[in-house]
Amino acid sequence: MPHGSIQLEVVSLGAQLRAEADDLLSAAELAYCLGFLRAEEHMGARVAAKRAVSRLLGGDLRHCRHQIELIREDTGPVRVRLHGELLERAQRAGLGVPRVSLTHAAGRAAAIAWLGSR
Repeated sequence: MPHGSIQLEVVSLGAQLRAEADDLLSAAELAYCLGFLRAEEHMGARVAAKRAVSRLLGGDLRHCRHQIELIREDTGPVRVRLHGELLERAQRAGLGVPRVSLTHAAGRAAAIAWLGSR
């Protein structure tokens, strides 16, 4: 995967998303989302981000879901932290860590992940 690769994911909110969020998001990620009035939109954006990062790095989200961690600091953008096989794959390929941007509104959530300059 060359630098500059981009992956976009869009998700619809609803019961299926909640089940997917429970499976894909860590306890800390779920707790963060549940701290908001529109928690489902926040969950949807994070699910979309994990899907996008997984596809960007050529991983199977069913097997690497806990290898992608989304970290939200008090200020600044959401950061990606990779673990396990995905981290090793990215390091071997010299890719660095993907960046993400998340958005949500009106029953939809989306995320974009890209590989840029390190």
